[in-house]
Amino acid sequence: MSTPSVYILHGDDHYALQQDVQRLQERLDTQGMADLNTTRLDGRSASLQDLRNASGALPFLADRRLVVLTHPLDGVKTPSQRKTFLGVLERIPETTALVLWFDEPLADTGLNWRAHRRKTPKKDHWLIAWARQHSERTYIKGALLPAGEAMARWIQAFIREKGGSIAPDAADMLASLVGSDTRAAANECEKLLAYVNYARPIEMDDVDLLAVSNTSANVFDMVDALGARQGRKALRLLNQLLEEQAPLLVFGMIVRQFRLLLLAREVLDDGGQVNDVAAQVGMPMFVARKITPQAGRFTLEALETIYHRLLDVDEAIKSGEIEAETALNVLTAALSQ
Repeated sequence: MSTPSVYILHGDDHYALQQDVQRLQERLDTQGMADLNTTRLDGRSASLQDLRNASGALPFLADRRLVVLTHPLDGVKTPSQRKTFLGVLERIPETTALVLWFDEPLADTGLNWRAHRRKTPKKDHWLIAWARQHSERTYIKGALLPAGEAMARWIQAFIREKGGSIAPDAADMLASLVGSDTRAAANECEKLLAYVNYARPIEMDDVDLLAVSNTSANVFDMVDALGARQGRKALRLLNQLLEEQAPLLVFGMIVRQFRLLLLAREVLDDGGQVNDVAAQVGMPMFVARKITPQAGRFTLEALETIYHRLLDVDEAIKSGEIEAETALNVLTAALSQ
């Protein structure tokens, strides 16, 4: 079986995708030269020639090099550009592993990313169709955030993989606190495993003692202040959050909150009620009762704008363009205007 040259990773579970890239990098790094053999490009600014140059470069003291392209299709708008882009992919040498990272599911163009979570596209995205035609040198993986009961199962599997165990009711409790945020869940699981020292199963009392319930409440209040355009209150709550938790964890929880609001707002705009929000978004009823009125403070258009802005900030943080704490303060000030 041949080794893939093009890896297509897509979905809204960014933690899972990041882990996939990290594992690939570790697998390729047989000589400790990962930094010298890794290139990261952003499709919003990089040209196809930049991609050709990065992919065509020879690895340094290694068999293969890694190229990660985020927002891969931002510069591919016309049929002619699509043909050129596919031509580049078909010429990726065996000495390069090219990762095309999409931060939303690749679905048929008639479906948006939220609809993709609720039904299967009738036909493949054109890039997926191309990859299936070249299966001998491509790898495709989609990663969707787990919702509802799936999150509790994700937590149990994560802890089991780490060599620990957790009581089912404790997993349910933790899932209700972190929602579908797998990055936050992983952080909480690591913290809980360290607390019990892998010597016994994690129980509900452990989750109640250590998990992020108070932080979650403060994130809710902060987002509420943003919706009411109460900038000073939002910044004050943000500073309290940053005193309690690491900036990246706070950012992840804010992204999760706005994602839930976006999904809830879509259900409400379709004529749904709080029970529909719980069922379609995949959240406990007590969470839906809190989320639904908060979603009413924002229009769907405003939430879509905010969410995509958060994704841009996430990319800037990952690329080192801005520190997470600075990004949070700037973002909070801007959104409360």
